[in-house]
Amino acid sequence: MRLPSLWNLVRRTADTARRFPMTLVAALVAAGIMLLMVEGPSNDWMGRLWATAATGLAGFTAVATAGERLEISTSRRWLLDLGLTGALVLLFVTSLTWTDRMATLRFVQIMLAAHLAVAVLPFVRMNRGHGFWQFNRFLFLRYLLASFFALVLWIGLAVALLAVDKLLGIDVPGKWYPHLAVLLGYVFHPLFFLAGVPADYRGLDELDEYPVGLKVFTQFVLIPLVTVYLAILTLYLGRVLVTRTWPSGWIGYLVSSVSAVGVLALLLVHPIRERADSRWVNRYGRWLFVALLPSLVMLVVAVGKRIGQYGITEPRYFLVVLAGWLAGLALFYGGTASRNIKVIPATLGAFAVLTAFGPWGAYAVGERSQAKRFRAILAANGIRPAARMGGASASVAVTDRRELAAIIHYLQSVHGPAAVGRVLGVPRDTVLAWRADAVGGGGDQVERHAMTRLGLTYVGRWSGTDARPIWLSSNPIGVVDVAGYEFLHQFNLPPDNRFLVGADSIVLVPNATNDSLVVIRGRDSLLRIDLGTPIRAAAGDQRDGSGRALAEPIVIDAAAGLVAIRLVLQTVSANLADSVLTVTSMTGLVLVRGLGSR
Repeated sequence: MRLPSLWNLVRRTADTARRFPMTLVAALVAAGIMLLMVEGPSNDWMGRLWATAATGLAGFTAVATAGERLEISTSRRWLLDLGLTGALVLLFVTSLTWTDRMATLRFVQIMLAAHLAVAVLPFVRMNRGHGFWQFNRFLFLRYLLASFFALVLWIGLAVALLAVDKLLGIDVPGKWYPHLAVLLGYVFHPLFFLAGVPADYRGLDELDEYPVGLKVFTQFVLIPLVTVYLAILTLYLGRVLVTRTWPSGWIGYLVSSVSAVGVLALLLVHPIRERADSRWVNRYGRWLFVALLPSLVMLVVAVGKRIGQYGITEPRYFLVVLAGWLAGLALFYGGTASRNIKVIPATLGAFAVLTAFGPWGAYAVGERSQAKRFRAILAANGIRPAARMGGASASVAVTDRRELAAIIHYLQSVHGPAAVGRVLGVPRDTVLAWRADAVGGGGDQVERHAMTRLGLTYVGRWSGTDARPIWLSSNPIGVVDVAGYEFLHQFNLPPDNRFLVGADSIVLVPNATNDSLVVIRGRDSLLRIDLGTPIRAAAGDQRDGSGRALAEPIVIDAAAGLVAIRLVLQTVSANLADSVLTVTSMTGLVLVRGLGSR
């Protein structure tokens, strides 16, 4: 076997550089910025320039491959590169006006769109999907191979540097290790990856090759996992409907993950959908999105409740858009039985760009929603933001003050001082001065000054400075009087809130303010258990949050008709602000009487 010569390596590197010149320029810029950030100190503009260059890595690759596939002349390709360079410069300059959080979210959206453009743009005029799939298969496998080689090289060279340091006594600065990672990640990795990007596009259309390992992995690992999780989500939806409880807040992450894996599996098995031994894959491709519809409905309901309570923010906006996109794909594939898989990355990339900018985008909609909510709370309490008020308004509930502070924090962290100034009727410079002022301590300077301007006492977003944490704990529960009760369960709230009672089951659901529990059987609310009064009595004047040891557990009784519930609480964690008690967790025993058969 002949080893590749140095001349062949140089020649292939030169060929890759001629084919993707601007991609490699973007890679070098990203590498240079990363080296500067490693050396330190890191400035704010460096991260944004790195993100812009990383976007250019994918963007210039998409332009180059599309130019080859569509047989665009060299001069026009340079014009396209020049136009993309101008767009990237504009993106970098504009990003300097964004907050860190907005910059992170927007660059993730733009990078996603740029990488999807690499997959779709070369085949934008081609109706056949076979070459499209083969092209992206080569890209995917080449990227994995490049990443593996770069990782192995870094581990090997890092160990070599360590050996030089420890064995030969030659000092190796610690920064050399991240420097090496940057050079391998942004010089070797792009060169190796781009050298394997297919150039024979016509040959891809005729290629009928499908890796056996990929088929096995997709058919016997990915698709069964998606099926199992779809079944779990559907059963959970049934439970939500039966118990009339709102879906868990993390349902959005689960639905998003299942959807992503399901779509990935569909894309991976696309070429074998018509093979005689894989016809069931074709049915999977058609009904996947239809099977997702119940979970999407549950996702929309859960997000809709949060939006109704707290308004729109960027994560909630993205979840709603995700649900709409998946529902659109379900209608398209379920109704047309289309096999055009280009629709998936093309529409996802379009949504990533469309939702990043404009008055319809996530950021403009989020700011308008939170500003509207802010003004509604002020109006409900008779407060005018433009008129500076005198002392604190004791009539404003602590929950409203906490919400106002949370909205100010959101506007400042995502949209910047100007957004805070707009809702308060003050100049941006005033908000910047608040940010720099450390008076009041404890952080949240802008929120503190904003509440003072409104004539309100500041309440923190979580517990509030005028809220006191409560932690109560008794000795382990020993002998318990169970006379008259029929069932006993241990519990830890949350997450344990469902208990079997003979042939029945009951669910303990916190009310809106978490100061009581509602006992539900089936669709009926049986009774309410007041937590506030006994916990306040047990807490006494505890103020430092260090906790109070109780001689006996807290016993709470509640009854309605023949049904009686007794809670024996060993530990309680809560917050008390003004007259509002918010219970966060409890452990103990629950005793039940009067249930057990229908």
